[in-house]
Amino acid sequence: MVFSRFALRVFNNVGRDLSEIDDRFILGFFRAILTSTIRATSDTNDVDWVNLAIAASTETRNYTEVVRGSLNDLAPDLDIEISKAPPLAQATIARGTAANTAAAAVLAVFAEKSMLQNITNSIEFAFDSLPDYYLDELVLAFEEDFRLMDSANPLSAVIAQPIWLDFKNQDLIAQQHNNICAFLKDDAKWTFWHNWFASMWNGTFDDWEFAFEVFQISGEIWSDGAKAVADEIERIQAKLFFKNSPQIETVFKDFDGLYDIKSGIVDLSTLIDSVLSSLKFSYDLAIGSNHCNLSPMNVAAQAIRHVLENCRDDPNSLEQYLRNARSLIQRGIDNHEPTETDELRLLLSTLDERTLQLRSDHPQIADAVEARTRQRLKEIDDKKRIEIAFNMDAMRQGTALRLGEEFRIDSIITRDGSDLKATAEAIQRSGHRAGKINLAEQAKKAEGSGVMSGLKIGLRAKTLYDAALELMAGIPM
Repeated sequence: MVFSRFALRVFNNVGRDLSEIDDRFILGFFRAILTSTIRATSDTNDVDWVNLAIAASTETRNYTEVVRGSLNDLAPDLDIEISKAPPLAQATIARGTAANTAAAAVLAVFAEKSMLQNITNSIEFAFDSLPDYYLDELVLAFEEDFRLMDSANPLSAVIAQPIWLDFKNQDLIAQQHNNICAFLKDDAKWTFWHNWFASMWNGTFDDWEFAFEVFQISGEIWSDGAKAVADEIERIQAKLFFKNSPQIETVFKDFDGLYDIKSGIVDLSTLIDSVLSSLKFSYDLAIGSNHCNLSPMNVAAQAIRHVLENCRDDPNSLEQYLRNARSLIQRGIDNHEPTETDELRLLLSTLDERTLQLRSDHPQIADAVEARTRQRLKEIDDKKRIEIAFNMDAMRQGTALRLGEEFRIDSIITRDGSDLKATAEAIQRSGHRAGKINLAEQAKKAEGSGVMSGLKIGLRAKTLYDAALELMAGIPM
């Protein structure tokens, strides 16, 4: 990490007009430094680090050779002071120095004996070929990084430190840094690198998952140039956005009439708003109906009203109160108080659908459900668990290949039962999917279609869901 930061400081001296510089040099430099920082921050052993380091530094080392050839024409006597060299020679030397230090930084993290001389020569070249004012600041910053490496948390201490401290030539250094950032910001193919360079400069970079994905871009794409790399980075960004966003699963019937699932991204605030909106409609309809004798003083009605008024920001309480309200209403219907009417059936259906949606799609609620399921698994006997596994297997008929295979895998995990967490997750996953299929079949039956299929997969789905729900609710039902 110290050498990466050193190379970034040297890069700041490459010249005012980056548009004159070959894109391959800029991309090669950034790739080399990214590789060096990833190696310093990663503990994975599943990467061929040495070969990747050599590949990442190749472009910058090649550029150094080009610079040496150019200098034969521009400034044959390299012993002259840098300040006295022709302007074009100064810029060329600065770029060659940056290229050399980038290559050295990426090789330095491996301490290969064959590379040590390369590293030493690169650092010496950098110190010899920088303007005096820049060199003074570079030495102080270099020493500060090494001091931080001796601290209790060396890596985090160095990463969080701005590239430059408050030295006397800050204005000159900042002016060149601003030139580089303006150049990178002006072209979409450098967008990621602009953000990365600026945040590394400020000591604020923290998206190492994203950086690791960029680091793993194939050599063929790197060889295709900055635009190809930028396109791949956009694809990675979209993939990570989807991966790190809350997911929802929707069940649907494919062209063969088999149930399958598809995933999407959910906005949690929109999810809660949707739940509360549909709940309010069904509740108001039931309370205001002349046929439904659900009293506002009924405990279930009070629980629903509490949810509507007070639980928007407490999703776990919201789900629990709705689950309790549903149980109370059903118990009352069984005792003929209140009377079952179309309005009350709609309210029950809304409670079923929305509590299922919350349990399966809201990550905070899903975590609580998984914990309750694990606890209940400790309390039930093996016969009950194996029965649930059997019900999972039964769901393979009437489901598409992927969904059917996942029901089968969940049944194997549940039947084994040795890993409580894995078993709880399998029951949670299959139970919620069965619940959604059950609701879909109920809706079809209510519309007067699909009665025969409802007698098949709908009943199997309800059997599995009811058994899983007893565990997910955390109490015997």
